[in-house]
Amino acid sequence: MKERLKASYDKQIAQAVRAAGITVLDNQSVLLDDSVWLIGRSDDVDQSRLSAQALLTQVDTNQPIVYLEHRPSMMDEISSLPIDLHVAGPTHGSQIFPLTLLMRGLAPLHYGAKVVGETQLLVTSGYGFGPVPFRLGTRSEIWMITLTPSGAVAEPSS
Repeated sequence: MKERLKASYDKQIAQAVRAAGITVLDNQSVLLDDSVWLIGRSDDVDQSRLSAQALLTQVDTNQPIVYLEHRPSMMDEISSLPIDLHVAGPTHGSQIFPLTLLMRGLAPLHYGAKVVGETQLLVTSGYGFGPVPFRLGTRSEIWMITLTPSGAVAEPSS
């Protein structure tokens, strides 16, 4: 029952996002500006989600690849593939203190940045909240990520 209810909410949210003119990437990819691939993968609770390797068959791996998913639970799998940037979050373990401390010991990366192999991994705490309708000791956030070619220096945004 709970899974059907969650799936129903997920569909409603996706419909609302599409109605706002935003593309939902659910196990799909899109080429941005003829230069960067953006891959969106469904949550790891989705039994029908494609593997990261299967999603890579949709793209040209000679071009930069940005890979988006809810949780960084497959960090080792992703870092072994030709993926340049893996963006995940929010991790709800970074939503409530003292869970933030516990998650540091349990998760390879529950928040922040880390390089694994050739892949840059970014994990955000997100903007809203999860099943518990509040935050304690953490901030909501939206990240603006600037992509630059290898060796180039990004200009700070204001």
